[in-house]
Amino acid sequence: MSPFVVAVLTFLSVLGAALLGLVTKTRLPSEHLQDDTTVVVRLVANLFVVMTSLAIGLMLNSAKDTFETNNRDIRTLATELILLDRTMRSLGPDAEDARRHLIEYVEISLKGANILEEDPQAEASLEAVGSYGSVGSS
Repeated sequence: MSPFVVAVLTFLSVLGAALLGLVTKTRLPSEHLQDDTTVVVRLVANLFVVMTSLAIGLMLNSAKDTFETNNRDIRTLATELILLDRTMRSLGPDAEDARRHLIEYVEISLKGANILEEDPQAEASLEAVGSYGSVGSS
């Protein structure tokens, strides 16, 4: 179900419960309509509201923390890729093939729908970058 449908169904359910409460209030015995009973019912309703607010607040905080962590990780990866590209550029023509594979890796990764999921083609390009470093050092 879409979030809009869930919200509408929730609203209609709460509205129906409120109307049902109004209708049944006139049919309750007098001992259920005393001040002590209404105070207890209000306290219980307030408890539910406070607990729901607390749960929603904790879920929002968790979502915010997850978003900030992912945002920081993506920025760190981008910074490290830029630094690696600059280092490879300073190495001159010897690192040009590896640099080309690094650029190919970035282009393939950015074309994907979800940047957080692995792409086998992009991973192969990144492995090709690493293989140039081991070949050049031997």
